[in-house]
Amino acid sequence: MKKIAVLLFMFPSLLMAQEESNVQDQIMGIVGFYANRVGQLAEAIPEEKYDWRPAEGIRSAGEAVMHVAQANYWLSIKWGPNYLLKSIL
Repeated sequence: MKKIAVLLFMFPSLLMAQEESNVQDQIMGIVGFYANRVGQLAEAIPEEKYDWRPAEGIRSAGEAVMHVAQANYWLSIKWGPNYLLKSIL
């Protein structure tokens, strides 16, 4: 019994493996929800307004949408093909 306890303390990642996947699922669910919302917002913005920026040195509307899309894509590929968002395919 003592050997099992020592092994569990030496390799705590063995205990966390199932929970980590659940956390990834939850995070990707949240990311997917907001990716969908940003997509709806991007479609609602007229194309000629994508160059608008609220002030000098701040991202334009189009740059902000691209920033979110790139971040979502990076997060999806970082966790593997099972987590690729359907909205970016």
